[in-house]
This record gives sequence, C-alpha cells and structure tokens, in this order.
Amino acid sequence: MRMSGDLRFFAFALLLTATLSSASSLAEEHIWWDPQPLPDDVSFPLPGVASLLFRPVEVRGPDYWDIGRVVTLGNQSGGLFEDPYKVEVAGSFPSGTQAGWTILLGKYEVTKGQYAAVMGNGDIVSGLKVLAQRSGDPLDKKLAATPAPSERDLAKPLTWISTASILEFVETLNHWCFRSAECFARLPRVGGAPGFFRLPSEVEWEFGARGGTAALDNGAFKEKTPFPPQDWQSYAWAAPVSQSNTTRIGRFKPTSGGFFDMFGNAAEQMTERFYTEWRQGRPGGAVVRGGSFLDQGADLRSSLRREVSTYQWDGGSTVGDTRSPTVGIRLAVGSDFVATPALFDQIKASYERFRSRRAATPAGRSLSDGLVAAGDPLDAVEALLQRARSTGREPDYAAIETQLAQLRRLLRERGEAAAIAAARLSLANLAELSRAIDQQSRDLKLLDGAPASTDDPDVVLRIQSLRNRIEAADKLITSIYGRYADRVGELFSLGSDYSGTALTKLDAQFQGAADRLYLAIVEQDLRRTEALGGADGTDRSRIVRSLQERVAN
Repeated sequence: MRMSGDLRFFAFALLLTATLSSASSLAEEHIWWDPQPLPDDVSFPLPGVASLLFRPVEVRGPDYWDIGRVVTLGNQSGGLFEDPYKVEVAGSFPSGTQAGWTILLGKYEVTKGQYAAVMGNGDIVSGLKVLAQRSGDPLDKKLAATPAPSERDLAKPLTWISTASILEFVETLNHWCFRSAECFARLPRVGGAPGFFRLPSEVEWEFGARGGTAALDNGAFKEKTPFPPQDWQSYAWAAPVSQSNTTRIGRFKPTSGGFFDMFGNAAEQMTERFYTEWRQGRPGGAVVRGGSFLDQGADLRSSLRREVSTYQWDGGSTVGDTRSPTVGIRLAVGSDFVATPALFDQIKASYERFRSRRAATPAGRSLSDGLVAAGDPLDAVEALLQRARSTGREPDYAAIETQLAQLRRLLRERGEAAAIAAARLSLANLAELSRAIDQQSRDLKLLDGAPASTDDPDVVLRIQSLRNRIEAADKLITSIYGRYADRVGELFSLGSDYSGTALTKLDAQFQGAADRLYLAIVEQDLRRTEALGGADGTDRSRIVRSLQERVAN
C-alpha cells in the first residue's frame, strides 16, 4: 500500500501539534480547554482563543482489512446489552509509520466554552447566547447573561442539548475548519483528502477506553476498566461523590491512552443508533457510552452502553427533542473510506488479498450461522410435495418430517430470541426508570431544603431549575413506564413457554441485586397480564414504590 506522502504528512502533523501543545503548556499551565497537556496531543484551533485536543490511538496492520485487528469488546458479566462480540477495529488515517492506522479521539469531552467559541465564531459571549437558545438548562440562560463567564463554567461539559443541536455544532465546526487556513492545514489526510470532525463510533470509543493496542499487548484490554476499579475516584466523577451535576473537564487522572473523563461526568453520545447487540436487530434511539455523574462509581466499566431517546414523549400528545443533563459528546476525526477516486483500485486490491481470509473474521463467520445455512425448510417441504404431485408418487414423508423438525427448531430459536430481546428491553426500561426516579428523588430533597422565599436571584433561578427538572422527570417517567408496559405486553404475546424460558435464562445470567429486582417485577407483571387475559397487568405505583425502596437502600 503506497501512502508514503500521507504517512509523512501525518507524522509531521503529530510532531507539529505536539510541539505547539508543549509550547502552549509552558505559557499557560491551566487553560480551561486543556487543563492537563500531554506531550503527544493533537491540537486543532477553534475560532477565537480555544482549541480542541485529540489523542492518537494506534491500530496495527497497514492494509485496509486485517484479521489481526479482530478484538473482543463487551463484557460477559456486564449489564444488559453488553454481551461480548468480536469485531475488526480500524483507524481512519495512516499512522506515522508503515505499521498501521490511527484513530483520533477527543482527549476531553466537548465543553460549553468550546461550543460557544464555535457557535459564536470566536465570540464566546455570543456563542453562549446560542447555547441558551438550544439548551434545556435554565443555568445556561444565566451563563449567557454573564458579561465575563468564569473559566470554571466554560470548562464544564456540554450537556442539555438535543441530537439535532449536537449535529448542528459538528457541522458548524467542520465548515469553519475548512475555511480556516490553520485548522485546514492541520487536518490529517487520506489520499490527499482532508479528514473531518464527527462523533465517534462505539468500536472506536471502547477500543480507546480500554487502552488500545498497548492494552492488548499487556493484557489490560480485557479488564473491566483501564484502571483498578477500586481507584475509580481518581479517574471519574460519579456517585456517590458527584453532587447531581457535571464537573469541569480534566480534574482527574487520564486513562492509559491519555483520555480524561472517559467514565462518569457526562455520558458520551456515539454516531450510531442503539442496537441491543452489535448491529443486530432493529435500530433504536441514540447510544451513549461511559456512564454519567448519576452512575455509581463502582458500576463504571468500558462496556457500559445505554439507549437515549432522540425525542421525548410526555405520554400524551406532546413530543419534543430530548435534552438530557447527563448526555454530552466527545469528538473524533474521521475520513471517507474511499476518500478519493484514485484510491479505489488500491482498496479493491487490498480486498482481493483479504477475501481468502474473510471466513476468519466476525462478518465471515456470520455466514456459517445455523439460521443462515439452514435455508428455508418450508421451501424444501414445498419442493418435496411438488415432486410427489408431478410424479404421482407417494410423498417422501421421512424427508418432510426432517424438514418440519428443522422448521420447528428454527421457529423455537427465533421465538426464544424474540422473547429474550423483549425481556432485556423490559429490564433496561426498569433500569432507566430507576435512574430517573433516583435523580428526581435527589432534586426533590434539594427542593425541600430550599428556602420558602428569597430575594437572591441566583437561589430563585436554581429553585426554578429544580422545579423544571422535577417536572421533566415526571414526563420522562411516564414515557419510560409506557415503553415498559409495551414490552411486557410483547412478552405475553409471545406465549408463556418462550417468555418463561427467556426469564429463566436471564435469571441465570444476571446476579446483581438490581437485576434480580427488575426480573422479579417483570415476572410479577407478566403473571398479572396472563391472569387478566392479556390486558395490561403492570402497576405503575407498585413499580415506582419498589424502585424507590431500592434507591433508598
């Protein structure tokens, strides 16, 4: 693969940005957009004075496809939707040597100040006014009215904005960078074509979070977290230490890859839609990784992933954009796969070399799956019957019975898979409901402790913010409960045989106290639904009471 020009360019870019980062750190040790400079940071300017920092994650293998890059992600002992899967990881840009490729992943979560710098075209005060319009947080409106916002506020992660506003920010950033001579010159290239900013993929995020190639070499890649789990307070902002809010970036130690706040603080939205398993089944809402300040520090893990609704339904006739206080973003730098027409022949030749080894990859092995290889037994039965009709002979009953047995097996496998998927979703709904109840309970306690009357405008604003959050939580709880009731109804419709098998299998898999509680709730609601002949057997007040007791304990 001849990309020597690109390789030299990227190596030069890494050296240049590392030098600039080192010089910057000497001039100003504690800047809000980069509080902990590292020697090999990759820096891109923003409008005005701020910058975006990235970290290189090396991926071995110089070709476009390489079975040596197949890794196992997920966690067998993790939570829902975290089952292990194998995938081939790949970088977006040639690395500085002939050895492989590079993923460029954000060093920090994007901050309110960086958002304001981009959306205000260098005028942070103007950009904060845009944030106030897009955000669901009243405190952002207060920040927009501040003539000289503090660096502490500018350094907090961007949250409370919709997916549409996130994409608007990324698009605005890209178009500014393409017009800026300095930013455009620093973009890495493939075949001469410049890269662009985007949200990271789940594979990029988890590969980077686990420590990348270095962690594969030293055995740390398979661990629950890239740091000793008992030391999480040195690396993450999470409960019970967190105070129901995010904190400024870069306060804690970095992971082995040089990433800050990868765990806790704000959960980070990915570029893909949510799937219950890696690219399996139907796509859902947005997917977030890393957990947030609401998660218990002991529960943080590299495999943690959740679904977040793109739109929020209030249970009635109103649907609006979801603006979550727990969801933020970390950027990546990406490229098109066929970045230029001139690369097509090179990519085609690479695939021809890879094709003979494709059977050893996750994609190749999927073709040997029993459901795919079996074909359609109904077609086989029809062919046997048609042959009997055309020849006037007796049908081959033994062969037909064989095909029918295969069909029964496939139908049972598919029925069990559908029931397990519905059961997993119902458990995920209860986990999401528990988090929403937990957050609302905290806000209610804070509101109970607030003064009955005050003239302090800051206190008035915070009280109003709490009331808004409590009201939003009521709507969210109603929405989640509706989805949960639908899942229980789906389980009932699949039949007690399949639903019972699904719950038994999940009971054997999940040993945590919370998972056991969720399973008990689902089993009880399913029995009530069966007793009512399929009518809704869920009981919102009982479920909320059970989850509140869990939170209290």
